[in-house]
Amino acid sequence: MNTSGSHGSPTVLPLLKKISIENNTTRKTLGQLLAEGAVDATLGTSLPDEIRTNPDVVRLFPNYVELDKELYNRKTIYLIMHLVAIKKTVYERYPFVATSLYDAFVKSKKIALEKLFNLRAVRYMTPFLMREIDDIWEVFNGDPWPYEIEPNRQTLEALITYQRDLRLIAAPVKVDDLFVPTYG
Repeated sequence: MNTSGSHGSPTVLPLLKKISIENNTTRKTLGQLLAEGAVDATLGTSLPDEIRTNPDVVRLFPNYVELDKELYNRKTIYLIMHLVAIKKTVYERYPFVATSLYDAFVKSKKIALEKLFNLRAVRYMTPFLMREIDDIWEVFNGDPWPYEIEPNRQTLEALITYQRDLRLIAAPVKVDDLFVPTYG
């Protein structure tokens, strides 16, 4: 976002509908291209520096926090941060790997949440962290990214619907068919 030129050599797996990818061959950042109107919008994991300095560079949804809360309260849909996949051949040869990986992530998340919610020694330089933690409890009962299928079913079903609507997949897939069993 904030470094100039092309970022690797992006490719896309074969899709139902061909899309065009255009590399940034300029010596400008995506934020600079956005500010000068060469691109209409960006989507990524970071904000362009220009959002702080150029009044023409703004968020598409300035009230995104309220919108996220409203969507969750209305449909129980919240953005998934990451999804871990195991190569089918690895799982078939070592089926215990799914459970082992799941258990490791559960333990890691438990430690992270304990540290986040420990307000005796605030670990992050976030001035409104206590309010954010209140929101996490109020909206998500303390866990905005729950593991397992059931707490994520509506989000996963929405994802499948969006993929079908965008013609990224040919037909809907059952959520339960996306995951292998884990053994405890």
